Amino acid sequence: MSGYTVIRDAFSFASRLSMYEFAFNSHYKIGNSDRSGKGAAHQYLTAEFSEDDMDRLGFFRDIQSEELISLIDGRHPSRVICNLTQPQNVHYNHSHAGQHSLVYYMNLDWDDDWAGETIVYKDNGEDIAACIPFRPGQVLWLEEGVPHSLRAPSLAAPNWRFTLALFFSCQG
Repeated sequence: MSGYTVIRDAFSFASRLSMYEFAFNSHYKIGNSDRSGKGAAHQYLTAEFSEDDMDRLGFFRDIQSEELISLIDGRHPSRVICNLTQPQNVHYNHSHAGQHSLVYYMNLDWDDDWAGETIVYKDNGEDIAACIPFRPGQVLWLEEGVPHSLRAPSLAAPNWRFTLALFFSCQG
């Protein structure tokens, strides 16, 4: 495995619409950053989702991909956040030690010209291994410690870039 898996069509459109509306109407706060040091100077908007929020969201109930169900492997996330990224936000490469990460691209519509990609780096954290386009309804699974960063939407994008990030412990 290359350290990441891209899954298309993990959810029905009706589920995607419901989850997008949930994210759009959530309460966001300033304060998250990708890493300490220079990355801490750039904070962005996130909403923390509780277990009750996840139940209302219907995320686990509505998964239609056997591959995604297999990757999750019955685990519950240790943390769930919804990232609200705006044009000109700055994000840095980072990784999640001891955790697998699931990134769900929540927007219903997205044009390639609007940017918002996720960059996956090689182990050195500097060289690009892959550029994952922002595709509505797509899921990106990152294995433990895979360096990555996201790109903010371009000024041409008509709305925010919403991603739901779930973190799963690598320990049983």
